[in-house]
Amino acid sequence: MPDSAWEVALFRRDIWRDYAFIIFVKFAPFLLLGLSGAAWTYGQEEFLPTIENSTPSGALPFGGNQPVAGDDREVLVPAVSTLVLSTSDVTTLFDAGVVRFSGVTVANGAELAFELRSFLNRPLTEQSLLTLTEIIVSHYEENDQPVVEVWVPPQDERYPGQLVVRVVEGRVGQVQLRETVHFNNARLSSALQLQSGQLLRASDLTETTAWLSRNPFRKAELFAAAGSREGEADLVFAIEEQRPWRAYAAYENTGTKATGESRFLLGGVLGNAFEQDHILAYQATLGADPGQFQAHGLSWEIPIHHRHEFLRFSASWASVHADSSTDLGPADIEGTSWQTSLQYGRQILLDGWQGEVFGGVDFKRSDTFLTFGDFVGLTSDAPVEVVQFKLGGLLRKSADRAAGWNHQYRAELVASPGGLSGRNHDDDFAAYRSDADPSYFYLRANGKWSRGWRDCTVLLRAEAQLASGALLPSEQLGLGGMRTIRGYRERDYLADSGWWGSIEVRGPAWSTDLLEKELSAQALGFLDHGFTWRDDEDSDQLLSFGVGLRAQWGAATVSADFGIPLTEDADPRAHLGLTYLW
Repeated sequence: MPDSAWEVALFRRDIWRDYAFIIFVKFAPFLLLGLSGAAWTYGQEEFLPTIENSTPSGALPFGGNQPVAGDDREVLVPAVSTLVLSTSDVTTLFDAGVVRFSGVTVANGAELAFELRSFLNRPLTEQSLLTLTEIIVSHYEENDQPVVEVWVPPQDERYPGQLVVRVVEGRVGQVQLRETVHFNNARLSSALQLQSGQLLRASDLTETTAWLSRNPFRKAELFAAAGSREGEADLVFAIEEQRPWRAYAAYENTGTKATGESRFLLGGVLGNAFEQDHILAYQATLGADPGQFQAHGLSWEIPIHHRHEFLRFSASWASVHADSSTDLGPADIEGTSWQTSLQYGRQILLDGWQGEVFGGVDFKRSDTFLTFGDFVGLTSDAPVEVVQFKLGGLLRKSADRAAGWNHQYRAELVASPGGLSGRNHDDDFAAYRSDADPSYFYLRANGKWSRGWRDCTVLLRAEAQLASGALLPSEQLGLGGMRTIRGYRERDYLADSGWWGSIEVRGPAWSTDLLEKELSAQALGFLDHGFTWRDDEDSDQLLSFGVGLRAQWGAATVSADFGIPLTEDADPRAHLGLTYLW
Protein backbone atom coordinates (compact mmCIF):
# COMPACT_ATOMS: atom_id res chain seq x y z
CA MET A 1 0.00 0.00 0.00
CA PRO A 2 1.27 3.54 -0.64
CA ASP A 3 2.25 5.74 2.26
CA SER A 4 -0.17 8.45 1.17
CA ALA A 5 -2.87 9.13 -1.35
CA TRP A 6 -0.54 11.48 -3.23
CA GLU A 7 1.84 8.65 -4.02
CA VAL A 8 -1.00 6.97 -5.86
CA ALA A 9 -1.48 10.14 -7.89
CA LEU A 10 2.18 10.45 -8.87
CA PHE A 11 1.63 8.96 -12.31
CA ARG A 12 2.75 10.39 -15.64
CA ARG A 13 1.26 10.51 -19.09
CA ASP A 14 4.76 10.17 -20.46
CA ILE A 15 5.99 10.93 -23.96
CA TRP A 16 7.62 7.55 -24.32
CA ARG A 17 5.69 5.31 -21.94
CA ASP A 18 2.67 4.94 -24.20
CA TYR A 19 4.81 4.50 -27.29
CA ALA A 20 7.90 2.43 -27.97
CA PHE A 21 11.21 3.91 -26.84
CA ILE A 22 12.34 3.96 -30.43
CA ILE A 23 9.38 4.39 -32.73
CA PHE A 24 9.19 3.88 -36.43
CA VAL A 25 6.85 5.06 -39.14
CA LYS A 26 6.73 4.53 -42.88
CA PHE A 27 5.20 7.15 -45.06
CA ALA A 28 4.14 4.91 -47.92
CA PRO A 29 3.44 7.28 -50.77
CA PHE A 30 1.32 5.98 -53.59
CA LEU A 31 3.95 6.32 -56.31
CA LEU A 32 2.10 6.71 -59.57
CA LEU A 33 4.20 7.13 -62.68
CA GLY A 34 1.81 8.44 -65.35
CA LEU A 35 3.42 7.11 -68.48
CA SER A 36 1.27 8.35 -71.30
CA GLY A 37 -1.66 10.25 -69.87
CA ALA A 38 -2.12 13.98 -69.76
CA ALA A 39 -3.14 16.08 -66.80
CA TRP A 40 -5.99 17.47 -68.90
CA THR A 41 -8.09 16.09 -71.70
CA TYR A 42 -6.82 18.46 -74.36
CA GLY A 43 -3.80 20.36 -75.60
CA GLN A 44 -0.28 19.37 -76.51
CA GLU A 45 0.35 18.40 -72.87
CA GLU A 46 -0.49 14.82 -73.92
CA PHE A 47 2.93 14.61 -75.59
CA LEU A 48 4.72 15.39 -72.30
CA PRO A 49 6.01 12.62 -70.04
CA THR A 50 3.79 12.94 -66.98
CA ILE A 51 5.23 12.18 -63.54
CA GLU A 52 2.67 12.32 -60.80
CA ASN A 53 4.17 12.30 -57.31
CA SER A 54 1.73 11.49 -54.52
CA THR A 55 2.56 11.67 -50.86
CA PRO A 56 -0.61 10.92 -48.93
CA SER A 57 -0.82 11.45 -45.21
CA GLY A 58 0.71 8.80 -43.00
CA ALA A 59 0.80 8.11 -39.29
CA LEU A 60 3.45 9.92 -37.26
CA PRO A 61 5.41 8.05 -34.57
CA PHE A 62 3.55 10.01 -31.90
CA GLY A 63 -0.02 10.35 -30.74
CA GLY A 64 -2.61 7.64 -30.67
CA ASN A 65 -3.36 8.26 -27.00
CA GLN A 66 -5.04 5.25 -25.41
CA PRO A 67 -7.27 5.58 -22.30
CA VAL A 68 -5.89 4.07 -19.10
CA ALA A 69 -8.18 2.57 -16.47
CA GLY A 70 -7.82 3.68 -12.85
CA ASP A 71 -9.45 3.26 -9.46
CA ASP A 72 -12.60 5.34 -9.16
CA ARG A 73 -13.41 4.50 -5.56
CA GLU A 74 -10.88 6.36 -3.40
CA VAL A 75 -10.80 10.16 -3.42
CA LEU A 76 -7.23 11.38 -3.90
CA VAL A 77 -7.83 15.11 -4.22
CA PRO A 78 -10.45 17.04 -2.23
CA ALA A 79 -12.63 19.54 -4.03
CA VAL A 80 -10.52 21.59 -6.46
CA SER A 81 -11.26 25.31 -6.74
CA THR A 82 -8.39 26.25 -9.08
CA LEU A 83 -6.70 24.20 -11.81
CA VAL A 84 -3.29 25.29 -13.12
CA LEU A 85 -1.48 23.84 -16.15
CA SER A 86 2.16 24.82 -15.88
CA THR A 87 5.51 24.03 -17.46
CA SER A 88 7.33 24.61 -14.15
CA ASP A 89 6.74 24.57 -10.40
CA VAL A 90 4.02 26.96 -9.25
CA THR A 91 4.66 29.18 -6.21
CA THR A 92 1.67 31.47 -6.66
CA LEU A 93 -1.91 31.17 -5.47
CA PHE A 94 -4.32 31.90 -8.32
CA ASP A 95 -7.91 33.07 -8.04
CA ALA A 96 -10.47 30.41 -7.21
CA GLY A 97 -12.90 29.06 -9.78
CA VAL A 98 -10.62 29.36 -12.81
CA VAL A 99 -8.42 27.25 -15.09
CA ARG A 100 -5.05 28.95 -15.58
CA PHE A 101 -2.16 28.33 -17.98
CA SER A 102 1.38 29.15 -16.94
CA GLY A 103 4.08 28.92 -19.61
CA VAL A 104 2.19 26.53 -21.89
CA THR A 105 1.85 27.29 -25.62
CA VAL A 106 -1.10 25.09 -26.53
CA ALA A 107 -3.42 26.40 -29.24
CA ASN A 108 -7.12 26.96 -28.55
CA GLY A 109 -6.50 27.34 -24.84
CA ALA A 110 -9.99 28.68 -24.20
CA GLU A 111 -11.47 25.47 -25.59
CA LEU A 112 -9.27 23.36 -23.32
CA ALA A 113 -10.05 25.53 -20.29
CA PHE A 114 -13.77 25.14 -20.91
CA GLU A 115 -13.41 21.35 -21.05
CA LEU A 116 -11.35 21.27 -17.84
CA ARG A 117 -13.83 23.36 -15.83
CA SER A 118 -15.85 20.21 -15.25
CA PHE A 119 -13.12 19.08 -12.82
CA LEU A 120 -13.56 22.13 -10.56
CA ASN A 121 -15.45 22.06 -7.28
CA ARG A 122 -15.59 18.29 -7.00
CA PRO A 123 -13.36 15.61 -5.46
CA LEU A 124 -11.06 13.72 -7.84
CA THR A 125 -10.26 10.01 -7.82
CA GLU A 126 -7.40 8.23 -9.58
CA GLN A 127 -9.67 7.66 -12.57
CA SER A 128 -10.64 11.36 -12.57
CA LEU A 129 -6.98 12.38 -12.66
CA LEU A 130 -6.27 9.93 -15.46
CA THR A 131 -9.20 11.33 -17.43
CA LEU A 132 -7.94 14.86 -16.76
CA THR A 133 -4.49 14.10 -18.18
CA GLU A 134 -5.96 12.23 -21.14
CA ILE A 135 -8.06 15.28 -22.04
CA ILE A 136 -4.95 17.47 -21.95
CA VAL A 137 -2.87 15.04 -24.03
CA SER A 138 -5.67 14.62 -26.58
CA HIS A 139 -6.11 18.39 -26.89
CA TYR A 140 -2.42 18.81 -27.67
CA GLU A 141 -2.57 16.04 -30.25
CA GLU A 142 -5.61 17.59 -31.93
CA ASN A 143 -3.80 20.93 -32.09
CA ASP A 144 -0.67 19.83 -33.92
CA GLN A 145 1.47 18.93 -30.87
CA PRO A 146 1.58 15.13 -30.70
CA VAL A 147 4.29 14.89 -28.04
CA VAL A 148 3.46 16.05 -24.54
CA GLU A 149 4.20 14.77 -21.05
CA VAL A 150 1.52 15.42 -18.42
CA TRP A 151 1.52 14.47 -14.75
CA VAL A 152 0.25 15.52 -11.34
CA PRO A 153 3.19 16.34 -9.03
CA PRO A 154 3.07 16.60 -5.20
CA GLN A 155 1.05 19.69 -4.38
CA ASP A 156 2.06 22.71 -2.31
CA GLU A 157 0.21 22.38 1.00
CA ARG A 158 0.21 26.19 1.35
CA TYR A 159 -2.38 26.42 -1.42
CA PRO A 160 -5.23 24.03 -0.56
CA GLY A 161 -7.84 23.74 -3.29
CA GLN A 162 -5.31 24.56 -6.04
CA LEU A 163 -4.35 21.62 -8.27
CA VAL A 164 -1.21 22.02 -10.39
CA VAL A 165 -0.77 19.80 -13.43
CA ARG A 166 2.74 19.78 -14.90
CA VAL A 167 3.09 19.84 -18.67
CA VAL A 168 6.27 19.26 -20.66
CA GLU A 169 5.69 20.17 -24.31
CA GLY A 170 7.61 18.09 -26.80
CA ARG A 171 10.51 19.76 -28.56
CA VAL A 172 12.86 18.82 -31.35
CA GLY A 173 16.18 17.34 -30.28
CA GLN A 174 18.82 16.23 -32.75
CA VAL A 175 17.77 15.92 -36.41
CA GLN A 176 19.62 13.69 -38.86
CA LEU A 177 19.23 12.26 -42.35
CA ARG A 178 20.46 8.72 -42.79
CA GLU A 179 22.99 8.29 -45.60
CA THR A 180 21.48 7.55 -49.02
CA VAL A 181 22.87 5.42 -51.84
CA HIS A 182 21.35 6.86 -55.02
CA PHE A 183 20.70 10.48 -54.03
CA ASN A 184 22.63 13.61 -53.05
CA ASN A 185 22.66 13.52 -49.25
CA ALA A 186 23.87 17.10 -48.86
CA ARG A 187 21.00 18.46 -50.95
CA LEU A 188 18.39 16.36 -49.19
CA SER A 189 19.70 17.47 -45.80
CA SER A 190 18.90 21.07 -46.68
CA ALA A 191 15.21 20.08 -46.68
CA LEU A 192 15.36 19.40 -42.94
CA GLN A 193 14.07 22.74 -41.67
CA LEU A 194 13.51 21.50 -38.11
CA GLN A 195 15.67 23.24 -35.52
CA SER A 196 16.77 21.78 -32.20
CA GLY A 197 14.68 23.21 -29.37
CA GLN A 198 11.64 24.24 -31.43
CA LEU A 199 8.21 22.92 -30.52
CA LEU A 200 7.52 19.53 -32.05
CA ARG A 201 4.56 19.95 -34.39
CA ALA A 202 2.94 17.21 -36.44
CA SER A 203 2.55 19.52 -39.44
CA ASP A 204 6.31 20.20 -39.55
CA LEU A 205 7.10 16.49 -39.46
CA THR A 206 4.51 15.68 -42.10
CA GLU A 207 5.72 18.48 -44.38
CA THR A 208 9.34 17.34 -44.17
CA THR A 209 8.53 13.67 -44.72
CA ALA A 210 6.17 14.47 -47.59
CA TRP A 211 8.78 16.66 -49.28
CA LEU A 212 11.47 13.98 -49.02
CA SER A 213 8.95 11.51 -50.51
CA ARG A 214 8.09 13.80 -53.43
CA ASN A 215 10.54 12.09 -55.76
CA PRO A 216 8.82 9.01 -57.29
CA PHE A 217 11.88 6.84 -56.65
CA ARG A 218 12.02 7.17 -52.88
CA LYS A 219 9.88 7.40 -49.76
CA ALA A 220 10.80 8.79 -46.37
CA GLU A 221 10.75 6.97 -43.07
CA LEU A 222 10.82 8.75 -39.73
CA PHE A 223 12.46 7.28 -36.63
CA ALA A 224 12.12 8.96 -33.23
CA ALA A 225 13.66 8.38 -29.81
CA ALA A 226 13.77 10.16 -26.46
CA GLY A 227 16.31 12.98 -26.54
CA SER A 228 18.99 13.81 -24.01
CA ARG A 229 16.87 16.52 -22.36
CA GLU A 230 13.42 16.30 -20.88
CA GLY A 231 10.67 16.51 -23.47
CA GLU A 232 12.98 16.30 -26.47
CA ALA A 233 12.64 13.86 -29.36
CA ASP A 234 15.63 12.97 -31.50
CA LEU A 235 14.56 12.49 -35.14
CA VAL A 236 16.17 10.45 -37.89
CA PHE A 237 14.81 10.64 -41.44
CA ALA A 238 15.68 7.56 -43.46
CA ILE A 239 15.12 7.13 -47.20
CA GLU A 240 13.84 3.90 -48.72
CA GLU A 241 15.27 4.09 -52.23
CA GLN A 242 14.58 2.55 -55.59
CA ARG A 243 16.78 2.53 -58.66
CA PRO A 244 16.44 6.20 -59.74
CA TRP A 245 15.49 5.66 -63.36
CA ARG A 246 12.71 4.06 -65.33
CA ALA A 247 12.01 3.44 -69.01
CA TYR A 248 8.84 2.39 -70.80
CA ALA A 249 7.37 1.53 -74.16
CA ALA A 250 3.66 1.71 -74.92
CA TYR A 251 1.00 1.51 -77.60
CA GLU A 252 -2.36 3.33 -77.63
CA ASN A 253 -5.05 3.94 -80.23
CA THR A 254 -5.48 7.52 -78.99
CA GLY A 255 -4.66 9.41 -82.17
CA THR A 256 -7.08 11.74 -83.92
CA LYS A 257 -8.89 10.97 -87.16
CA ALA A 258 -6.62 13.25 -89.19
CA THR A 259 -3.30 12.00 -87.80
CA GLY A 260 -4.12 8.29 -87.49
CA GLU A 261 -5.25 6.41 -84.42
CA SER A 262 -2.10 4.42 -83.62
CA ARG A 263 0.35 5.91 -81.14
CA PHE A 264 3.67 4.32 -80.18
CA LEU A 265 5.36 5.77 -77.11
CA LEU A 266 8.90 5.44 -75.82
CA GLY A 267 10.18 7.31 -72.81
CA GLY A 268 12.09 7.37 -69.58
CA VAL A 269 12.48 9.16 -66.26
CA LEU A 270 15.64 10.04 -64.32
CA GLY A 271 15.03 10.60 -60.62
CA ASN A 272 18.46 12.05 -59.84
CA ALA A 273 19.47 13.85 -63.02
CA PHE A 274 22.91 15.49 -63.00
CA GLU A 275 23.39 14.05 -59.46
CA GLN A 276 21.40 17.08 -58.25
CA ASP A 277 18.10 15.39 -57.34
CA HIS A 278 16.44 16.83 -60.45
CA ILE A 279 13.63 14.85 -62.11
CA LEU A 280 14.13 14.71 -65.88
CA ALA A 281 11.74 12.88 -68.21
CA TYR A 282 11.44 12.44 -71.97
CA GLN A 283 8.75 10.89 -74.18
CA ALA A 284 8.57 10.26 -77.92
CA THR A 285 5.11 9.75 -79.45
CA LEU A 286 5.03 8.33 -82.97
CA GLY A 287 2.27 7.52 -85.43
CA ALA A 288 2.18 4.32 -87.46
CA ASP A 289 4.20 6.31 -90.01
CA PRO A 290 6.57 8.66 -88.11
CA GLY A 291 6.84 10.74 -91.27
CA GLN A 292 3.16 11.59 -90.96
CA PHE A 293 3.08 12.20 -87.22
CA GLN A 294 5.60 12.43 -84.40
CA ALA A 295 5.92 14.37 -81.16
CA HIS A 296 8.60 14.76 -78.51
CA GLY A 297 8.18 16.01 -74.96
CA LEU A 298 10.54 16.92 -72.13
CA SER A 299 9.80 17.64 -68.47
CA TRP A 300 12.38 18.91 -65.94
CA GLU A 301 11.70 19.60 -62.27
CA ILE A 302 14.27 21.26 -60.02
CA PRO A 303 13.55 20.97 -56.28
CA ILE A 304 14.51 23.89 -54.03
CA HIS A 305 14.93 21.83 -50.89
CA HIS A 306 15.56 24.52 -48.29
CA ARG A 307 12.25 26.21 -49.20
CA HIS A 308 10.18 23.12 -50.08
CA GLU A 309 9.51 24.72 -53.47
CA PHE A 310 10.20 23.72 -57.06
CA LEU A 311 10.88 25.04 -60.54
CA ARG A 312 9.31 23.06 -63.38
CA PHE A 313 10.08 23.39 -67.09
CA SER A 314 8.41 21.50 -69.91
CA ALA A 315 8.53 21.62 -73.69
CA SER A 316 7.01 19.66 -76.55
CA TRP A 317 7.13 19.65 -80.35
CA ALA A 318 4.81 17.87 -82.81
CA SER A 319 4.96 17.48 -86.58
CA VAL A 320 2.05 16.49 -88.84
CA HIS A 321 1.94 15.55 -92.52
CA ALA A 322 -1.49 14.24 -93.46
CA ASP A 323 -3.96 13.97 -96.29
CA SER A 324 -7.29 15.50 -95.35
CA SER A 325 -10.43 17.08 -96.75
CA THR A 326 -11.44 20.73 -96.75
CA ASP A 327 -14.36 22.68 -98.19
CA LEU A 328 -12.23 23.08 -101.34
CA GLY A 329 -11.54 19.35 -101.70
CA PRO A 330 -8.66 17.03 -100.77
CA ALA A 331 -5.58 18.67 -99.29
CA ASP A 332 -2.07 17.68 -98.32
CA ILE A 333 -1.56 19.23 -94.88
CA GLU A 334 1.81 19.83 -93.27
CA GLY A 335 2.59 21.68 -90.07
CA THR A 336 4.18 21.82 -86.64
CA SER A 337 3.18 22.81 -83.14
CA TRP A 338 5.42 23.47 -80.19
CA GLN A 339 5.10 24.85 -76.71
CA THR A 340 7.15 25.66 -73.62
CA SER A 341 6.01 26.13 -70.05
CA LEU A 342 7.71 27.45 -66.92
CA GLN A 343 6.19 27.05 -63.46
CA TYR A 344 7.23 27.89 -59.92
CA GLY A 345 5.45 26.29 -57.00
CA ARG A 346 5.58 24.98 -53.48
CA GLN A 347 4.31 22.05 -51.49
CA ILE A 348 1.25 22.57 -49.30
CA LEU A 349 -0.40 20.56 -46.52
CA LEU A 350 -3.90 21.33 -45.27
CA ASP A 351 -5.46 19.26 -42.48
CA GLY A 352 -4.64 15.84 -43.90
CA TRP A 353 -4.50 17.03 -47.51
CA GLN A 354 -1.24 17.20 -49.42
CA GLY A 355 -0.52 18.92 -52.70
CA GLU A 356 1.02 21.95 -54.35
CA VAL A 357 0.28 25.44 -55.61
CA PHE A 358 2.01 26.94 -58.63
CA GLY A 359 2.09 29.81 -61.06
CA GLY A 360 3.64 30.03 -64.48
CA VAL A 361 3.62 31.09 -68.10
CA ASP A 362 3.04 29.16 -71.36
CA PHE A 363 4.22 29.98 -74.86
CA LYS A 364 2.72 28.03 -77.79
CA ARG A 365 3.22 28.34 -81.54
CA SER A 366 1.23 26.39 -84.15
CA ASP A 367 0.60 26.49 -87.87
CA THR A 368 -1.83 23.56 -87.74
CA PHE A 369 -4.29 22.19 -85.22
CA LEU A 370 -4.58 18.69 -86.66
CA THR A 371 -2.86 17.30 -83.55
CA PHE A 372 -5.80 18.56 -81.49
CA GLY A 373 -8.44 16.95 -83.67
CA ASP A 374 -9.68 20.11 -85.42
CA PHE A 375 -9.45 21.05 -89.09
CA VAL A 376 -9.81 24.82 -88.72
CA GLY A 377 -7.24 27.02 -90.40
CA LEU A 378 -6.00 24.40 -92.84
CA THR A 379 -5.57 27.02 -95.56
CA SER A 380 -3.53 29.42 -93.41
CA ASP A 381 0.24 29.35 -93.84
CA ALA A 382 0.99 31.81 -91.02
CA PRO A 383 1.53 30.48 -87.49
CA VAL A 384 -0.33 31.74 -84.45
CA GLU A 385 1.16 32.19 -80.99
CA VAL A 386 -0.41 31.79 -77.57
CA VAL A 387 1.09 33.52 -74.53
CA GLN A 388 -0.77 32.91 -71.31
CA PHE A 389 -0.32 32.96 -67.55
CA LYS A 390 -1.69 30.47 -65.07
CA LEU A 391 -2.28 29.92 -61.38
CA GLY A 392 -3.16 26.48 -60.13
CA GLY A 393 -3.13 23.91 -57.41
CA LEU A 394 -3.36 20.21 -56.70
CA LEU A 395 -4.70 18.48 -53.58
CA ARG A 396 -4.80 14.80 -52.63
CA LYS A 397 -6.10 12.88 -49.67
CA SER A 398 -5.80 9.12 -49.31
CA ALA A 399 -7.70 6.78 -47.04
CA ASP A 400 -7.53 3.12 -46.14
CA ARG A 401 -9.78 0.88 -48.22
CA ALA A 402 -12.32 0.60 -45.41
CA ALA A 403 -12.01 4.22 -44.26
CA GLY A 404 -13.60 6.09 -47.15
CA TRP A 405 -12.85 7.87 -50.40
CA ASN A 406 -9.50 8.75 -51.90
CA HIS A 407 -9.65 12.28 -53.31
CA GLN A 408 -7.65 14.18 -55.90
CA TYR A 409 -8.44 17.67 -57.21
CA ARG A 410 -6.66 19.95 -59.65
CA ALA A 411 -7.63 23.46 -60.75
CA GLU A 412 -6.08 26.15 -62.95
CA LEU A 413 -6.97 29.71 -63.85
CA VAL A 414 -5.48 30.62 -67.24
CA ALA A 415 -5.46 34.17 -68.64
CA SER A 416 -4.01 35.96 -71.65
CA PRO A 417 -4.08 39.74 -72.25
CA GLY A 418 -3.14 39.31 -75.92
CA GLY A 419 -0.59 41.24 -77.95
CA LEU A 420 2.40 39.74 -76.12
CA SER A 421 4.26 38.43 -79.18
CA GLY A 422 4.53 39.04 -82.91
CA ARG A 423 1.72 36.62 -83.78
CA ASN A 424 -0.48 37.03 -80.72
CA HIS A 425 -2.97 39.53 -82.20
CA ASP A 426 -6.57 39.58 -83.41
CA ASP A 427 -5.73 38.90 -87.06
CA ASP A 428 -3.53 35.94 -86.16
CA PHE A 429 -6.30 34.30 -84.13
CA ALA A 430 -8.99 35.12 -86.72
CA ALA A 431 -7.04 33.23 -89.39
CA TYR A 432 -7.77 30.03 -87.47
CA ARG A 433 -11.10 30.86 -85.86
CA SER A 434 -13.06 33.94 -86.85
CA ASP A 435 -14.45 34.74 -83.41
CA ALA A 436 -11.34 33.84 -81.39
CA ASP A 437 -9.76 36.67 -79.39
CA PRO A 438 -6.17 36.68 -78.03
CA SER A 439 -7.51 38.28 -74.85
CA TYR A 440 -9.29 35.61 -72.81
CA PHE A 441 -9.39 33.62 -69.61
CA TYR A 442 -10.73 30.25 -68.58
CA LEU A 443 -11.01 28.18 -65.43
CA ARG A 444 -10.57 24.44 -65.57
CA ALA A 445 -10.74 21.82 -62.85
CA ASN A 446 -10.88 18.07 -62.51
CA GLY A 447 -11.32 15.54 -59.75
CA LYS A 448 -10.93 11.85 -59.07
CA TRP A 449 -12.58 9.83 -56.32
CA SER A 450 -12.11 6.15 -55.55
CA ARG A 451 -12.94 3.74 -52.77
CA GLY A 452 -13.32 0.07 -52.06
CA TRP A 453 -16.81 -1.39 -51.94
CA ARG A 454 -16.88 -5.01 -50.77
CA ASP A 455 -14.51 -6.75 -53.20
CA CYS A 456 -15.02 -4.09 -55.86
CA THR A 457 -13.68 -0.60 -56.50
CA VAL A 458 -15.73 2.47 -57.39
CA LEU A 459 -13.97 5.14 -59.46
CA LEU A 460 -15.46 8.54 -60.25
CA ARG A 461 -13.87 11.14 -62.54
CA ALA A 462 -15.00 14.59 -63.62
CA GLU A 463 -13.64 17.64 -65.41
CA ALA A 464 -15.06 21.06 -66.23
CA GLN A 465 -14.01 24.20 -68.07
CA LEU A 466 -15.56 27.66 -68.19
CA ALA A 467 -14.18 30.14 -70.74
CA SER A 468 -14.73 33.84 -71.34
CA GLY A 469 -15.19 33.35 -75.09
CA ALA A 470 -14.01 31.52 -78.18
CA LEU A 471 -10.69 29.69 -77.80
CA LEU A 472 -8.19 28.14 -80.16
CA PRO A 473 -8.23 24.31 -80.29
CA SER A 474 -5.10 24.05 -78.14
CA GLU A 475 -7.05 25.55 -75.21
CA GLN A 476 -10.41 23.89 -75.77
CA LEU A 477 -11.92 21.02 -73.82
CA GLY A 478 -11.73 17.91 -75.96
CA LEU A 479 -14.31 15.18 -75.41
CA GLY A 480 -14.28 11.66 -76.76
CA GLY A 481 -11.79 8.84 -76.46
CA MET A 482 -10.02 6.68 -73.91
CA ARG A 483 -9.65 9.28 -71.15
CA THR A 484 -13.01 11.05 -71.41
CA ILE A 485 -16.13 9.69 -73.17
CA ARG A 486 -15.38 6.18 -74.34
CA GLY A 487 -17.14 4.89 -77.44
CA TYR A 488 -16.33 8.07 -79.41
CA ARG A 489 -13.30 9.08 -81.44
CA GLU A 490 -10.47 10.85 -79.66
CA ARG A 491 -11.28 14.54 -79.18
CA ASP A 492 -14.39 14.07 -81.30
CA TYR A 493 -15.85 17.32 -80.01
CA LEU A 494 -13.90 20.46 -79.04
CA ALA A 495 -15.63 23.00 -76.82
CA ASP A 496 -14.87 26.31 -75.14
CA SER A 497 -16.83 25.39 -72.02
CA GLY A 498 -18.36 22.23 -70.68
CA TRP A 499 -17.97 19.27 -68.42
CA TRP A 500 -17.76 15.52 -68.45
CA GLY A 501 -18.03 12.80 -65.83
CA SER A 502 -17.50 9.08 -65.54
CA ILE A 503 -18.75 6.38 -63.17
CA GLU A 504 -16.75 3.17 -63.21
CA VAL A 505 -17.16 0.02 -61.11
CA ARG A 506 -14.33 -2.49 -61.13
CA GLY A 507 -15.05 -6.05 -60.08
CA PRO A 508 -13.02 -8.30 -57.79
CA ALA A 509 -9.41 -8.79 -58.85
CA TRP A 510 -8.45 -12.18 -60.23
CA SER A 511 -4.89 -13.53 -60.34
CA THR A 512 -2.94 -16.64 -61.34
CA ASP A 513 0.62 -17.64 -62.20
CA LEU A 514 1.61 -17.62 -65.86
CA LEU A 515 5.14 -18.51 -66.98
CA GLU A 516 6.51 -17.87 -63.47
CA LYS A 517 4.93 -14.41 -63.32
CA GLU A 518 1.73 -13.30 -61.67
CA LEU A 519 -1.11 -12.41 -64.02
CA SER A 520 -3.81 -10.26 -62.43
CA ALA A 521 -6.95 -8.92 -64.08
CA GLN A 522 -10.02 -6.88 -63.22
CA ALA A 523 -13.21 -6.41 -65.24
CA LEU A 524 -15.17 -3.17 -65.15
CA GLY A 525 -18.30 -1.44 -66.33
CA PHE A 526 -18.67 2.29 -66.98
CA LEU A 527 -21.05 5.11 -67.83
CA ASP A 528 -19.58 8.31 -69.35
CA HIS A 529 -21.41 11.57 -69.99
CA GLY A 530 -20.37 15.01 -71.22
CA PHE A 531 -22.08 18.31 -71.98
CA THR A 532 -20.26 21.04 -73.90
CA TRP A 533 -20.80 24.22 -75.88
CA ARG A 534 -18.86 26.60 -78.06
CA ASP A 535 -19.07 30.36 -77.83
CA ASP A 536 -22.21 31.57 -79.66
CA GLU A 537 -23.01 28.07 -80.87
CA ASP A 538 -25.39 25.32 -79.83
CA SER A 539 -24.52 22.94 -77.05
CA ASP A 540 -23.88 19.25 -77.50
CA GLN A 541 -23.70 16.20 -75.31
CA LEU A 542 -22.08 12.78 -75.46
CA LEU A 543 -23.23 9.69 -73.56
CA SER A 544 -21.87 6.16 -73.59
CA PHE A 545 -21.64 2.98 -71.58
CA GLY A 546 -19.53 -0.12 -71.87
CA VAL A 547 -17.22 -2.68 -70.34
CA GLY A 548 -13.48 -2.94 -69.93
CA LEU A 549 -10.51 -4.85 -68.59
CA ARG A 550 -7.40 -3.94 -66.62
CA ALA A 551 -4.61 -6.52 -66.48
CA GLN A 552 -0.99 -6.78 -65.39
CA TRP A 553 1.54 -9.49 -66.12
CA GLY A 554 4.96 -8.82 -64.70
CA ALA A 555 6.06 -5.43 -66.02
CA ALA A 556 3.37 -5.33 -68.72
CA THR A 557 -0.04 -3.69 -68.25
CA VAL A 558 -3.14 -3.70 -70.45
CA SER A 559 -6.05 -1.27 -70.50
CA ALA A 560 -8.95 -2.20 -72.78
CA ASP A 561 -12.41 -0.60 -72.99
CA PHE A 562 -15.36 -1.16 -75.33
CA GLY A 563 -17.76 1.77 -75.44
CA ILE A 564 -21.19 2.12 -77.03
CA PRO A 565 -22.21 5.70 -77.97
CA LEU A 566 -25.80 6.64 -77.20
CA THR A 567 -26.14 10.17 -78.60
CA GLU A 568 -25.22 9.57 -82.24
CA ASP A 569 -25.66 6.87 -84.83
CA ALA A 570 -22.14 5.46 -84.71
CA ASP A 571 -20.52 2.09 -84.27
CA PRO A 572 -19.10 1.08 -80.89
CA ARG A 573 -15.40 1.70 -80.40
CA ALA A 574 -12.60 -0.15 -78.64
CA HIS A 575 -9.87 1.71 -76.76
CA LEU A 576 -6.60 -0.09 -76.12
CA GLY A 577 -3.46 0.73 -74.17
CA LEU A 578 -0.39 -1.50 -73.69
CA THR A 579 2.60 -0.54 -71.55
CA TYR A 580 5.87 -2.29 -70.69
CA LEU A 581 7.98 -0.88 -67.89
CA TRP A 582 11.69 -1.35 -67.22
